[in-house]
Amino acid sequence: MRQLRIVPEISIRFDDCFEGGRNGKMKAVIDRIEGNLAVVLVGDKEVKIDVPLEILPVEAREGSWLKITFELDPEGTKKQKEKISDLINKLKNKNH
Repeated sequence: MRQLRIVPEISIRFDDCFEGGRNGKMKAVIDRIEGNLAVVLVGDKEVKIDVPLEILPVEAREGSWLKITFELDPEGTKKQKEKISDLINKLKNKNH
């Protein structure tokens, strides 16, 4: 079982966790609560991740099953690219 820690940012490859192919949907179970983190087992291979309790539903408890969905945000991606481009241009202009 691989362990992945999601604090403070989420940056994980879940290839082994997807159900029915890479459609962005997974199931997971809360294995246990440790302080302000939930230890969550994702997918058939039970990839272990630590998730801050504050981002889980209030009703979530040990043994709760979760549906996890990832979807692309084209507008968010576009805005982030523009922000990065603006920062790069400011740095270039600052050095001239």
